[in-house]
Amino acid sequence: MNGAIPSPGFRHIAVLPGLDLRADTYGALRALSAAPLAEPGTWPGARLPESVDAVIGGWHHDLGATELAALPALRYIGLRSTSSRRVDHAAARARGITVTTIDRYADNATAEFVLAAMLTHLQRDTGAGLAGELRGRTLGLIGLGHVGRRVATAASGLGMTVRYHHSRGPVADPGPCAYACADELLGGSDVVSIHTPAGRAVVDGAGLRTAAAADTLLVVTTIGVPFPFAEFAAVWPTGRAHAVFDLVAAAGRRPELEALPRCRVIARYAGRTREAVAAGDRQLLDAVRGHLRTAAVQPRSGDLRTEVLEHP
Repeated sequence: MNGAIPSPGFRHIAVLPGLDLRADTYGALRALSAAPLAEPGTWPGARLPESVDAVIGGWHHDLGATELAALPALRYIGLRSTSSRRVDHAAARARGITVTTIDRYADNATAEFVLAAMLTHLQRDTGAGLAGELRGRTLGLIGLGHVGRRVATAASGLGMTVRYHHSRGPVADPGPCAYACADELLGGSDVVSIHTPAGRAVVDGAGLRTAAAADTLLVVTTIGVPFPFAEFAAVWPTGRAHAVFDLVAAAGRRPELEALPRCRVIARYAGRTREAVAAGDRQLLDAVRGHLRTAAVQPRSGDLRTEVLEHP
């Protein structure tokens, strides 16, 4: 078959709620499903038809052993997210279910969100009637991955001093950044931005106390970070620092966070721009079609070990 996509590719595709896919993406998925798309109104809790052999979901959808067991025909999970932490990978492997994610589709959008948060903070009304500038300020990055590097490059270009900390120590080729220990970064930066799911190793209760006591802006945008919300709520009112969360990083705690002093939740996901949505949908469809091409030349059998694919 030379890797051609069989038509239709799946017997029955389910699209879980809250993905906000583009209309053309829905159209492409409909063309790959022999049955009309299953679109539950809630998840978890909704019962999908047992004929569903492909599920399209996101970072916020639980796909644990219980959910997988209720779908005996399932052979593919396509996530429109970089994170698959809510998928039971062991259960998926045992069933030969392929899991794919997307990668780096929102890097630029997230970096611009961080820059906008910094600018808004400096240009707020402080009673002096004058806005501040980024030039000459210090930015501390927790993590220096793709997004962190974009933020670092832009901030450095605007005259900021950029430092970073990583739980595994200095990284190769840090660009315009200098390495700093966690306490120095949290207590001595004008802005601290989290860019790693390992952030809790640094931003724990003690780290939050250090940041809260400083004249710092804490920006939290990373999806999947097990952020210490209880410690944050206890520590933040005692200090003078400010904090900004995007809607996803707030993890459903927007009212509680906004009730804290000097804490703001921006009512959108940092990575949700027109360009990022288009890129994410393209990657999702590429992953779905790539799986079907692989399946077309690799017939399924009881002994087949299907790899669980996940971006790091």
